[in-house]
Amino acid sequence: MKTLKMMFEGSDVKQLTQAVELSLHSKNESPFFAEKAIPLIEAVYSVILPLKAQDLLFNPEGKRVEHFDFKEFLRWTDLVSLKLLYFTLKQSNESGRLCRTEYKDVAYAPIDLSVLREYLKRYNIHAEYEEEDFAIAHYNLHIGIASVIKDAL
Repeated sequence: MKTLKMMFEGSDVKQLTQAVELSLHSKNESPFFAEKAIPLIEAVYSVILPLKAQDLLFNPEGKRVEHFDFKEFLRWTDLVSLKLLYFTLKQSNESGRLCRTEYKDVAYAPIDLSVLREYLKRYNIHAEYEEEDFAIAHYNLHIGIASVIKDAL
């Protein structure tokens, strides 16, 4: 049986979110954080899985990543990184090539950003204005959500 950490490497989103939800419940985690953790996982995986399918994984610094695991997931849960991911893929979709990464001259198929966009919208991050800042409270909340997920494992 896969450990919960291992599930971040190869499970589908539904299996992963169900397992995390059970783990959070069994550890009597606050419903406030449990309700925030699942949408975060879904938002990250909504774009990571299509990148993985195209063999185009990268980290927040734009460097190639061979495989996606729990450590890489945690790096993307940072709200600044998540915002960067959205705008990198938005620019990539518009230009028809993967931008802001080490990947050069590779085939790239546009990725549906709707789940990630809606997630960011909940935290007052506008899909059109990359330079616009967001409240530090939202950043701190994401640190808390990531900690809750990490502690659940």
